[in-house]
Amino acid sequence: MKKGKILIVDDERALLESLEMFLTEKGYTVECAADAAEGIYKNKSFNPDLVILDVRLPDMNGIDLIERIKSKNRKIITITAFHDMETTIKAVKSGAFEYIPKPIDVEELDKAIIRAFKSRVSETEPHEDNQGMAICDYEQGRIIGKSRIMKEVFKAIGILSENRVTVLIEGETGTGKELIARAIHTHSQYKNEPFRIINCSAIVGTLLESELFGHEKGSFTGAVYTKKR
Repeated sequence: MKKGKILIVDDERALLESLEMFLTEKGYTVECAADAAEGIYKNKSFNPDLVILDVRLPDMNGIDLIERIKSKNRKIITITAFHDMETTIKAVKSGAFEYIPKPIDVEELDKAIIRAFKSRVSETEPHEDNQGMAICDYEQGRIIGKSRIMKEVFKAIGILSENRVTVLIEGETGTGKELIARAIHTHSQYKNEPFRIINCSAIVGTLLESELFGHEKGSFTGAVYTKKR
């Protein structure tokens, strides 16, 4: 019994053949494309449930291709040998479900595919449009890393920057919490708004709530005016 249809778009013939063999043995119906043009054609004719897409193609940027082939009922897993933060964030924000670095760990890819199909089945209601969050003068390229853990951090930045949510970033001093906050801000729709840094440890505990959330005039001794947060 076939599990679903998968389209693989990559210009490495050896990789296409190996992934096609691996996924066919797993029970999927597989089609391959060696460039973006062929990928666009087969996306229409084959109508896959899931696309595995290289972000570096000879005739088109893979991020741009995501915009051409994505749909509500189709999951996209991006793969690349260039695992930098900006590419990861752009892929996630463009609609990629997962981001797998090369050389590909087929077991990791298999797990990502299973998660994608489960997510596809569970999504019975339409998604509302997401709104951005947070904000400033974050310098691109200051966050670096090629490990799988850093890849997850980059993916999280992409997801969080597309959603209006409150984010708590934890970590020891010097681990880059502020850089992560700036990255989320920079990739959000509010990137042109102020990004404010507050040193909570320098504020008297009894005034911290007022500093963060504001206060009404007369709410405590010394509150001679209303302060908006």
